[in-house]
Amino acid sequence: MNEKDDTVRERDQELEELWAQLEDIPMNPTTECLEQAFLHFPAGTFREDIWNWFDEQHSKGVAYLMSNSCHEEAEEDLGYLDDPDEWEEEYPPSAYGGDYGPANPWNAPGMSFSDFI
Repeated sequence: MNEKDDTVRERDQELEELWAQLEDIPMNPTTECLEQAFLHFPAGTFREDIWNWFDEQHSKGVAYLMSNSCHEEAEEDLGYLDDPDEWEEEYPPSAYGGDYGPANPWNAPGMSFSDFI
């Protein structure tokens, strides 16, 4: 790792925190404009203008921010386990020792033989 990578990573992390804060800013559902100021964007700024700014600033773009926040919400909503040691309590170990490769796909958690028929 070099200093430039660290700087980009730190900036991306700050932008990800700002992206999370944006969810708490009221937006008019009809006009898709901010109802109050956010960062340097005044009230009335169109949603896609803000997205474009995030897209230009974040090294992986706004698509990454959107997909990452969706995954985090899904994990919170569905109650996914954060600690891998707890997984065995939720999902019993496989008879194939966790090998869910092409030879044993039917043994993966949530899969059944009928998925392959």
